[in-house]
Amino acid sequence: MGLAAVSAMPIVVAAALFCAPLAAQPRPGDSNPKRLIEKADRLAWLYNWYMAGPLYGQAEKLYEQAGDSRNALYAKIGRLRSEWETMSFPEVSEYLATELDSPLAQNDAQLRLWILDAKGAVDLEVNVTSARQEYEEARDLARKVGDKAREARASGELGIIAFMEGGTGNSIELLGGALRTSIELKDVGAHIRYLNLMGNGLTLFGRPEDGIRYFDRALQLVRSTPELDTSTMAVSGKARALIALNKRAEAEKLFQETLARARLRNHGGLAASILTELGDETNEAGERTRAIEFYEEAVTLAGANELHRVVAMAMFGLAKLYRDIGDLEKAEDRAAKGVEASQKVGETFELPARLALLARLRSDRGKFEDADRLYEQAEDVVDGLLVSVASPNSRTSLIGAMSQIYIDHFALTVDRLKNPARALEVLERARGRTAADVLRNRDPIPNIASRVRTAHEREIARLQIRLMRTPGRDERRQILEKLFDEEQGLTGTTLHQMPRLMGQGQPIELAKLQQSLRPDELVLVYALGEPKSYCLVIDDKAIRAVIFWPQTRLESAI
Repeated sequence: MGLAAVSAMPIVVAAALFCAPLAAQPRPGDSNPKRLIEKADRLAWLYNWYMAGPLYGQAEKLYEQAGDSRNALYAKIGRLRSEWETMSFPEVSEYLATELDSPLAQNDAQLRLWILDAKGAVDLEVNVTSARQEYEEARDLARKVGDKAREARASGELGIIAFMEGGTGNSIELLGGALRTSIELKDVGAHIRYLNLMGNGLTLFGRPEDGIRYFDRALQLVRSTPELDTSTMAVSGKARALIALNKRAEAEKLFQETLARARLRNHGGLAASILTELGDETNEAGERTRAIEFYEEAVTLAGANELHRVVAMAMFGLAKLYRDIGDLEKAEDRAAKGVEASQKVGETFELPARLALLARLRSDRGKFEDADRLYEQAEDVVDGLLVSVASPNSRTSLIGAMSQIYIDHFALTVDRLKNPARALEVLERARGRTAADVLRNRDPIPNIASRVRTAHEREIARLQIRLMRTPGRDERRQILEKLFDEEQGLTGTTLHQMPRLMGQGQPIELAKLQQSLRPDELVLVYALGEPKSYCLVIDDKAIRAVIFWPQTRLESAI
């Protein structure tokens, strides 16, 4: 993973697994919640949420017993951040949005800053536009109260968002400024984070040697900070840079050393994450047997720690490997479990492609009807996600995933189901969705009340979570219809005056199309692809599919 497109977004946050622990859980005798919060805040400021979490949890209970709702909420937010890898990001975002509207957060600048930072971090995973709004407010509020460190951190996160949204120049300026400020203010946690992000960016842009220098500086800072042991961002980033330089042996040594420390510290979450990275690295090197061993151990450890995101990543690594070696039964099993893990935590951008992989495996095993349903579910999820995605990179990634899903689904209906009528429905839906996406107006109404906008955004988030977890076609249709209504309410678009894109705007039925044709007329519908292309030939009585040249050969001939 790297600091780039949607598929790489988890590396940006990864807060719960940022550092490995050096200390044990809080002592049973720790009964001063203020002292617990001070210790937890110091660790959290270093992004060591693993160690901070239990301290926040104990302080939360003590404050609740004392009837101190403000500090209990503060501690709860800290505890939640330490547990994110086990939770649904969309649901956490929804909870934090509710707390931001509470009187406590409205009237307490420091508490509001705390919640804004948490919500911005989680929304980096699910809604970049919302994250930008939250970090902009956090930056302005921090400036107002004179908190230079939090102002700089918010500016740094806005640099990450600018990169995601395609503003590379602005991103470098913001990140560079945040890095300089972290040095001036001796903000070690931010310094390490931005060193890692700069290293990721340099590696991404083909300068791995320079990237390694940043990662080494980050690791040196970690070693000089008593509360830290290692930075998974630095380890993973440096290993990727080494692999880019064809130094795989050095990369694996770095992973193995980190894995040994994680095991020594009994940090199952960090070990599972490193094992997944080792699985990726050995798989790329063609060492399938070792890769399977690493992934399987990662699944065991991550499952024991309820780290569903790591489970999903490792399961899909296994699914692809088992598919490649011809063990389709195990491949299907691992893919199904990976989808289940993705749905538990509401993984938005990854889920459609994972549903599509499971569909392909079901098809390969002769379960064509199941595959058809899974492809349609993946298409519905993409449709629902496009409602709230404004980032160009995110949209490009989603549309790219949607295109491949439709291509594979079309091929299934023609080659396996032998159902050209269903193929026409799939193809026309794909083209209709493309047109609908062009017509979408994603800019909120300029003068829309903040509370009204927030209400629409929350309902969209809730509906998207339901959509990702709903297997039934009819219920998904209803959810998509509601999503369309919320989108209109948010943007003030006039599309409601046209036939509904989600409802009445469904593809034309084959029978109605055929009724409109004369006996001497044909409709030819082309679907170009590799390794073959198709043409649906429709007359007033029948429809059939013709297979012809692949797209590259056809374009060359033309």
